[in-house]
Amino acid sequence: MRDDARPAGIVKPVDTHVPEVTGGPNPARGPVPATLEIMVMRRESISSDSMRRTRDVRFFLHVFASLLLAFGLVVATAPEALAHAELRQASPRVDSVVGGEFHSISLQFSGLDTEADFRAELIDPAGNPIGGKAVREEMRIVIPIEPLEVPGVYTVSYTTIGVDDDLVSDLYTFRYDPSAAEPEGITIEITTVDRIGWFGYALLLVGAALLGYLVHRVRFAYREHRQAQLVA
Repeated sequence: MRDDARPAGIVKPVDTHVPEVTGGPNPARGPVPATLEIMVMRRESISSDSMRRTRDVRFFLHVFASLLLAFGLVVATAPEALAHAELRQASPRVDSVVGGEFHSISLQFSGLDTEADFRAELIDPAGNPIGGKAVREEMRIVIPIEPLEVPGVYTVSYTTIGVDDDLVSDLYTFRYDPSAAEPEGITIEITTVDRIGWFGYALLLVGAALLGYLVHRVRFAYREHRQAQLVA
């Protein structure tokens, strides 16, 4: 009789032995908690994001430094793009007829280099300089004078330097008539564009925008770094 032959009605027992799988979870310890795996994955993800943010910050620092260098080169090689000194308004006005008593000649400029030397004087109808020494008040040059008495044509002469380093020298005239009205004062306001020119103003806006974005990126990267430390 064969070994596997069994009497009728007797069922062969089933082998319930499960072979051990090397490297798998230990049945005695149970399965690895899913939350632990999620925490590990999250920690690795945050760490990777933090490294990426750090690289981004370094990249934007290099970009910002390059833009600053480019700005310096542009200003050094193309000063004509900056504001040019220009007489915007004068009191008395150019070619006007004035009278009465007034004690100063006022010249309102734009693009004036407020640190550079300047010269301004009033010349009477006989060709003689009169008045005191001119003073500068920000973008304005003022010549103090005694009230005029002699009718005739007076000349205002000035020499200034703009923020573009160009020398500007010019003159204008007005007529004094004792029966005329007193001169109007300076009425215009000088803006940032008047001070540094459109080119300088545009560079100022771009630099401010880049600086704000850089600060935002640095703060964001720092926050990500702190979160990674808390998870760790």
